[in-house]
Amino acid sequence: MRTWGYTPSSEELAAVKDATTAFRQTWASIRPPWPAPFDGTITDVRAIDYMQYEGIQFPPCGIEGAALICGEVVRRVASLEWIIAYTGQWFIATEEDDWPGIVICPVSRVYELEFSGTPQFGRYGLFAARAAMDCLPYARPEAQGALRALIDLVEGCVEGSER
Repeated sequence: MRTWGYTPSSEELAAVKDATTAFRQTWASIRPPWPAPFDGTITDVRAIDYMQYEGIQFPPCGIEGAALICGEVVRRVASLEWIIAYTGQWFIATEEDDWPGIVICPVSRVYELEFSGTPQFGRYGLFAARAAMDCLPYARPEAQGALRALIDLVEGCVEGSER
């Protein structure tokens, strides 16, 4: 049993689904330049980056919702699980018995990029790429290829963040 958090219930996981639905509806309302079904793939991250780049207002779940969606993309690719800390923060983490493991707080990491203001654009892709890179040493062998593909797909975000 984790001493710092717990596996969310299906009712609590609805927060991720609700954010996904809200972003999917917002995306559909703007006559988007490409289809983005918001299905837990890198396309979700690209669509959120596009909305931020174009100054399109996020749905009411805001940056936190966007971070949960991007966290879900990384969670799926890295075969992680959602954990809610007893203090209320959402994390993606390796299974409790996996050692060594990794724990990532998508909301905190996205806020770090937002508050620093860098990169100006592509922050959500950069979060996904950095999180994928952090997961590589801890990922199961079957997840390594997908993590590398996620890093490759957002390579432009990483390159664009260099000063």
